[in-house]
Amino acid sequence: MANPNSEAVAAMGTYLRRNGVEIAEVVTIGGPSFEAETIEVTHLRSPGMWKEYIGSLKDGGELTFDLNFLLDDPSHSAATGLLSQWNSDGVPARDEWEIVFPNDAATVWLFNGFQTGFEVTAETGDKLAASVTIQISGKPTLA
Repeated sequence: MANPNSEAVAAMGTYLRRNGVEIAEVVTIGGPSFEAETIEVTHLRSPGMWKEYIGSLKDGGELTFDLNFLLDDPSHSAATGLLSQWNSDGVPARDEWEIVFPNDAATVWLFNGFQTGFEVTAETGDKLAASVTIQISGKPTLA
């Protein structure tokens, strides 16, 4: 019989690292967002006239996160942080990303990816914020 008491874990304490450096003041994390492609293989004698599919490539999708944007923090700055890619003339760098969860084992989701979006928000009466999008490359590993 299943345990009737919830074993949920609070999200507080979760954090994000880029190339081993913690990203300061992350507010929300979304993703990875897994998807799998399919290939239609329907043929003239498919049973019951139903379309048939087979599985194909898997995709780790994207990681999105929002943060309190700190212009002078090394993890956000144009010199060494999230903005460094956008300050460069080269192609986007593929970085190592880690989501570290607040459970007793400090479970980590590890994957490679590169920034595809960085959006700053500055509104009257609100904090300076940013939203970041990472395209995941390859297989994410939960360890």
